[in-house]
Amino acid sequence: MRRDDAAGEPANALPPDYNPLSEDMIIMKHRFKLIFPAVLSVALLCLTFSGCSTPPPETSELTDQEAPAAEETTQSGTSAARSAAPARKPAAAPAPAPERVTTRSISLPPGTPVAVVTSSLISTKTHNTGDTFEASLDKDIIDGNYVVARRGALVTGIVADSDPGGRVKGVATLSLKLNRLTLADGQEVAIATDTYAVQAKSSVKKDAAKVGIGAGIGAAIGAIAGGGKGAAIGAGVGGAAGTGAALATHGDPAQVASETSITFELTAPLEASIR
Repeated sequence: MRRDDAAGEPANALPPDYNPLSEDMIIMKHRFKLIFPAVLSVALLCLTFSGCSTPPPETSELTDQEAPAAEETTQSGTSAARSAAPARKPAAAPAPAPERVTTRSISLPPGTPVAVVTSSLISTKTHNTGDTFEASLDKDIIDGNYVVARRGALVTGIVADSDPGGRVKGVATLSLKLNRLTLADGQEVAIATDTYAVQAKSSVKKDAAKVGIGAGIGAAIGAIAGGGKGAAIGAGVGGAAGTGAALATHGDPAQVASETSITFELTAPLEASIR
């Protein structure tokens, strides 16, 4: 080992306060100053590239949270659209086919009998010419095998003539005929029939009796007053009085009692369509 000439010690001898750890620390600090910037730059570059390539986790979580909300909004919008749209009405059921009605044409010739029963009293005292009366059909009216009008159907008639009668010799007369008939299906049709006429009982005997009684009473009064001549005069006066009484009164009325059976005949064809 080389020693210093002046001191008599080696030339490369270390100073007494030399500390090897301090030298190592200096070297490490120097190296750290050189390496730290490079490491920092690399870290920054990595962070930069990772930020560009991969989205942040928060964004992904937000997207996951927003997805159900968007789906819910879509569903609510669809429901609102459905509720806003007018509900479809069910198609109307087809109208039922009209019931087919079968009709039959009938034609009754003149002379066809129409038997009726009167419903009430018809009299020259209560009915005038042109008044109406009612009756019911007494027998079915048949056309071949088809019933045109049934027994009991309503029949309407008219008083063709109502004459109370003349004085003394005249008698009351009443004429009736039918003008409407109710058919088996309920419809009423016009008909034309012959006339049924009745007259009151003769009142000649009653009138003669009235004249005779008057003459007898007059003769008795005349005989008492003046004998035979007076009796003759009284008879004439009494007879005249009896005749006047007869002339002042009418005969009995002509009438048709209630529930009287009468058979009329058609004078014109009866044509109709019956259901």
